[in-house]
Amino acid sequence: MILNLAGSLLYFIAAALCFMAAMRAQEGRKSVVWPLVGLVFVALAATRISGAEEMARDWLREILREDGAYAIRRQIQAPIAVAALVIALAVAALVWRYAIRARRLPSARSRVVAIIGALAMVLLLALRIISLHVVDAVLYRGLHLNWFIDGGATLAVAWAGWFHPIAQEREAAARERHRKARKREG
Repeated sequence: MILNLAGSLLYFIAAALCFMAAMRAQEGRKSVVWPLVGLVFVALAATRISGAEEMARDWLREILREDGAYAIRRQIQAPIAVAALVIALAVAALVWRYAIRARRLPSARSRVVAIIGALAMVLLLALRIISLHVVDAVLYRGLHLNWFIDGGATLAVAWAGWFHPIAQEREAAARERHRKARKREG
């Protein structure tokens, strides 16, 4: 219970920083990233506080039991887990493409970090709900990779939301200095 509350608090902090970045964003439609990522983290907090993840996992297991497919659940879960990973990799490839095409500005990089962090959290949530035995063994045993992914992605998104307005202010100051220098030369 304490871990759920602590995790939810971190999600809310990350969401708040994303919403603050959205309010201070200067780039028009690209600022859509921040409210969307913020909403993802609000939803993650609500899911964690309400126990919706456990309810969804139990609901899926019950459906498999009712259909008599619980004994072969791994054969059903594996393609779903693979599909989730393929979708995540495809989205990651699109984000990577955007990152390469972006103007190598720190503010663009902070958006990419936020998108990747939100994507990692959604994928982690999907894998935890699917609860494939092999995946669970990797996520929950030993080093608890689950905690590293969850905490790392959340902290990365929080950092990106905090850093984004700072990066934009620096970029605006650099553009202004460049404009003044060209004006003096011309």
